[in-house]
Amino acid sequence: MPVDAEIEDEASTRVAAVDVELLLEQMAEAKNRVNMVILDACRNNPFERRMRGGSRGLAAVDAARGTLVAYANAPGSVAADGDGKNGLYTEELLEALREPGLKIEEVFKRVRINVARRSKGAQTPWKSSSLTGDLVVNVTVNVTAAAVSPAQAPDREGLFWLSIKDSTDPAAFEAYLKQYPQGTFAPLARQRLASVSQPARPRDLGRFDGAWNVTVECPAHGGASAYTRRLLAQVTDGALAAQLGNVGQPGSLTLSGKIQPDGKASLDARGMVGDPRNTANRLSQGTAFAYRVDAAFENTRGVGNRTDDVRPCSLTFVK
Repeated sequence: MPVDAEIEDEASTRVAAVDVELLLEQMAEAKNRVNMVILDACRNNPFERRMRGGSRGLAAVDAARGTLVAYANAPGSVAADGDGKNGLYTEELLEALREPGLKIEEVFKRVRINVARRSKGAQTPWKSSSLTGDLVVNVTVNVTAAAVSPAQAPDREGLFWLSIKDSTDPAAFEAYLKQYPQGTFAPLARQRLASVSQPARPRDLGRFDGAWNVTVECPAHGGASAYTRRLLAQVTDGALAAQLGNVGQPGSLTLSGKIQPDGKASLDARGMVGDPRNTANRLSQGTAFAYRVDAAFENTRGVGNRTDDVRPCSLTFVK
C-alpha cells in the first residue's frame, strides 16, 4: 500500500494499492541479474473474507529466477510495530545492512534470528529466494599503495610535454624549451612554437578568395538614364577590391569591403561622375560620389543592393 493511500473498502484497495505480482512482472522485464523485494507489510487484513491474504498477514509470493522476496514475518502471520522510530523488522534489517562483507542471505538470516529473539518467537521473518549467485551488499575495499621504484618514477619531462602539447600559447613552449633545451620533445616544441607564434587566421576567412566578375546595374530613375558597368574584383583573405577606370578620373568606380565568413558584406562604392545623364540629380562630370552596398555571398555567387534612397542599383558577383 502506498503511504498516502486512502483505503476504506475492498474496491478502494484494488484502485489505490499496488499488486505485488504486477511489481514482480515489471522487475522481470528489466532483466536485471538481481531483483529484491522487501515486504514489511504483514498486518491484519480488514477484508479477510474477500481478499487473498486470508485473515492474518500476507499470502506467500513465489520468487522468480534472480529474485529475492523478503517478509517481515512468515506468510499468514502478523508483524509487530515495535516501540522505536522503525518497526522491529526494519530496525534489525538496517543494523544488519551496516555490517560489511555479509552476503544477502546472511543479512536476512541475521535479521530472522534477532527478530525472533527480541519478539520471543512471536515474529519470525521469512524469505523466498531464487538467486543464483552471491551478492554482498556492503563491500569494504582496502587498497594499499605500492612503493614506487626509481624505474617507475614519473617522467617529469613527458608529463610536462603532455600538459602543453595541444596548447596555443607560445609561452608554454618557451617554458618547456627553457627547462629542456635538449629534451626529447625539443624539436617538436620549436615547431609548435613557430606555428602558434604566427598571426591567427580566422576560421573560413579565405573561403571567398579569388577573382570575381562584378556587374553594377542602375535602372532609369528620377530623370537619369539607365546604365550597366562591369568590373573585375579580387578577394584576398576575405577583403574585396575592384577598380573601374583610373582613381580620381571621370567615370571611375572603386568598390571595396570585407566579406565575413558567413558571406555577409558591407561594401564602399566611390567614384567620379562620367556622363551627367546617368546621375539622378544631374551632377556635373568629375563630381565625386559615394554610397554603400549591402551584399551576401554564397559559394560562387553574390548579390548586393545600394543602401541609400538616391537610386535603386543592384550588383551581382560571379566567381
